[in-house]
Amino acid sequence: DAHAGRVVWSDYDSAIDGWRLMEHAGGMTRPLPVAPRRTPFDVDLGPDGRGGALAVYSRCARRLRFDFPTPQEDRTGRRHGCNLYRYSFTTGRETAVASANSRADEYWPAVWGSRIAFVRGYPGRRDPDRTTRPYVYLRSLEGSGRSRRLRTPSPVLTIRDCGPEGCTTERRRLSATVEGLDLRG
Repeated sequence: DAHAGRVVWSDYDSAIDGWRLMEHAGGMTRPLPVAPRRTPFDVDLGPDGRGGALAVYSRCARRLRFDFPTPQEDRTGRRHGCNLYRYSFTTGRETAVASANSRADEYWPAVWGSRIAFVRGYPGRRDPDRTTRPYVYLRSLEGSGRSRRLRTPSPVLTIRDCGPEGCTTERRRLSATVEGLDLRG
């Protein structure tokens, strides 16, 4: 991701068999001082609302498949203990986004000023080791208060096909997938 002259990305390091979060800014490239992940980071950059910049991403307690950066893409549906973190380029510190984290899996965060958006997958009712479909939330980055679940598009697609013999209508149910979020302004 990129913001205000800074670019961040995941870079595989074979010496540690993990992915490091890299930064390029001011003509210099360096690894950020955060712990590596077993999968690429689901990172987003944005302003912190005080003139600085933040990187936000998730960390998971349970190992994800190597080629999947988030539990949603790991189609097993198993919970992974994922929570949101931020790295402040002003302070040079990584901290948990405690106001957004819960017992559910949180991932694909996006930040802009005082707001953070993210995806949350809840434990299933029948099998608590599996997650339900993903939901998108928005909340204040700091302080208390509830996270607001945003309306998601219907997973049902209606296809109308008209030909010389008339029209047919077909309804198809699609799986819900979120592959990234972004905030602006």
